Amino acid sequence: MRVESHLHITRARKGILRCVSFRRLPGGKTEYGSALHLGCVTFAVQPAGLKRFRETGQKNVHAYVRGELQSVTHDRWPTALDPDWREAYYNPTKVSTFVDKEFGHEVHVAGEALLIGTRVYYR
Repeated sequence: MRVESHLHITRARKGILRCVSFRRLPGGKTEYGSALHLGCVTFAVQPAGLKRFRETGQKNVHAYVRGELQSVTHDRWPTALDPDWREAYYNPTKVSTFVDKEFGHEVHVAGEALLIGTRVYYR
C-alpha cells in the first residue's frame, strides 16, 4: 500500500513518540507511528508550499516521503541500523529538497527509507 508521510512537528516538540504522520494514498485518513519502513521511495517537496513558507515564515506541510508501506512501529524507536543506511534531512530555511546529511547531495529517490522519530534514513 502506497503512503505519504511527514514529520508532525508539533507532536515531536511535545515529546510524543508517535510523531511520524502518514496516510494511505489516495486520500486516506491520517495515522501516526513512531517509525515507518517504506520501499520504492520518493522524496518530494512541493514548490508552492516551500515558497509560501519562505515568504511568510509560517510553517506548513510541504515535504513528504512517499513509498510502499513495509511496516509501522507504534511503541518504540529502533535502536540499531545497518551501516549502509544514510541519513537525509530537509530544512526549508537552508535547502530546497531532501539532502544527504554527510555529503550534501540531493536525495530524490531510494529503494528504502526509515522514518524514525525526527530522522530520515535511506538506502
